[in-house]
Formats: sequence, C-alpha cells, structure tokens
Amino acid sequence: MNTDQSLEFAQAIIARLAGNSFTIKGWSIGLSTAIFVFVTKDEKPQLALLAVIPTFVFWGLDAYYMALERSFRSVYNRIANAAASDFDLAPAAPVGAAEVLPEMLRPAVAFVHIVPLIVVAIISLWSVCP
Repeated sequence: MNTDQSLEFAQAIIARLAGNSFTIKGWSIGLSTAIFVFVTKDEKPQLALLAVIPTFVFWGLDAYYMALERSFRSVYNRIANAAASDFDLAPAAPVGAAEVLPEMLRPAVAFVHIVPLIVVAIISLWSVCP
C-alpha cells in the first residue's frame, strides 16, 4: 500500500464524516420545523419544548462527527508528512467528551442547533405572555 492510496482512504473517511454531519444538521432542522408546525397547527405552544430534546441530541451527534473528522484530518496530515505509509488510519486518541464539547461551541455546529432553541424560547414566551 503506498502513501497515495492511504491518503485516498483517509480522505474518503473524512468525506463520509462530513456527509454525516451535514445529514445530522438536516435532520435537526427538519425535525424541529416539523415540531414547530405541529405546535402552531394545534395551538399548543407548550409542546414546543419537545423540540429541545432532539435538538440537543443532534447537536451532540453533530459535534461528535466533527470531532471525528478533525481527528482523521490529523491522520491525513500524519500520512501526508510521512516518507512511507504504514497504512495506520487509527486516530491518535479516541474521541471523547473533551473533544466533543469544544466542537459543540464552534460556529459551524452551534449556529445550526442554537436557532431552533431560540425559536423554542420565543414560542414558549409567546405562550406565557399573550
């Protein structure tokens, strides 16, 4: 196995993780929107709080995929800088909470998932203050 093939494999993993992150963002927005439509159709604004649970789940999952993607980018850089590849595509360390939590605060992840939470807050305030 040569270095070019190892780089192609690493790049394929990175692309797959980026695709998963994109899909997670789509599911988060889609599910939150469906809940908001249901809430406004039935005029039960207190049910808007249901959108909080999947939003946080998708936010954490999205951050996890982004942390994995970052770790595989370091694998890609390690392979690219090596004279010869040993075909080791394992990240240097497993991805845990210490890597996921900072990813949750990055703008590319946080903005997508904070917007539904803001909408929940607005809908909840709207139901309390007619």
